[in-house]
Amino acid sequence: MDIDYTVSSFLRDLTKVCVQTFKKGTVIKAFRESGMWPLSFSVIEKKIAVYAPPRLSTPPPHLDAGLQLIEWNLKFQEVLSSPSARK
Repeated sequence: MDIDYTVSSFLRDLTKVCVQTFKKGTVIKAFRESGMWPLSFSVIEKKIAVYAPPRLSTPPPHLDAGLQLIEWNLKFQEVLSSPSARK
């Protein structure tokens, strides 16, 4: 079966999909499960934990070493630069 579902097909079906999807119970359940209404911080925290990118408490060793090298490079440039070099 080679069926093409085009933009015009989608637009034709859009009204039917909206009527079937946007029912009062569906909308209320979506707001409740998201923690938006009634406001539920515990639900919101769980959602944030799932969707937020992980945060590192300390930088990984290779990043920390890279930052230290950059800092040392800047210090050496100041200390070892030629007196005649332009600033």
